[in-house]
Amino acid sequence: LVVKALGRERAEVERFGRACEGKTTNEDERPAVSEVIPDVGFPVEVISKNDADVFINTVKTYDTATALAPFAHLQPAIAFSVQNGVMKEEALAARFGEAALVGCMADFSGELCDDGSVAFTRNVCLHLGEPGGGLSERVGTLAAALDAAGIVTRQSDAVMEVVWSKY
Repeated sequence: LVVKALGRERAEVERFGRACEGKTTNEDERPAVSEVIPDVGFPVEVISKNDADVFINTVKTYDTATALAPFAHLQPAIAFSVQNGVMKEEALAARFGEAALVGCMADFSGELCDDGSVAFTRNVCLHLGEPGGGLSERVGTLAAALDAAGIVTRQSDAVMEVVWSKY
């Protein structure tokens, strides 16, 4: 587990560690994710490995440039962002290349609690897909793995339409 936290979130994680508790169920009545993530200590600044299977950008949109800068050396097979907005794919493509890019629209949420834990409060669907449309084995495999881990995930053959539909 590698965590890159910025600003207030970093201070909270340094102070309290990390915990994630599911407090809701999703549409198909499966329990939401409920897990305590062990503290790996700080500072965790840069992954030293030059490649990664999957890079998931989870910071707020206004922190994108700062968050991506330390990872210029990475060459992930897949990169996607759970951020809101329609510009996030461009930022990832610029950093990691078009070939790594997977489009995403996250219909889930969480909140940072006063004690430093994270409440996973909504688990409706993480939509993943090829930015140009269509289905692929790589996105299907990723979607199945995330879904099996408890994050409701579906592959979309028109993910960019799904991204735009959120607005």
